[in-house]
Amino acid sequence: MSVISGSEAVENYISLNLVKVATDKTGWDTLYLNTTLNQYWVCTYPNAEMHGGGQPQLQQVTELVAKKEFGV
Repeated sequence: MSVISGSEAVENYISLNLVKVATDKTGWDTLYLNTTLNQYWVCTYPNAEMHGGGQPQLQQVTELVAKKEFGV
């Protein structure tokens, strides 16, 4: 699965390619969909212990994971 890291790269990819679908119960993880390619992506903050949650990371996930973790 593909991974995109870093604030600028994540923000650019989201703004150019993705549509927000859902946010998890914590408010930290967000599910996006690339409607052109029908790919789900999750934006997380893997270094949550850092100030502001650290750098964001986008990871491509399967539809099964999207349904299981976000109920879509």
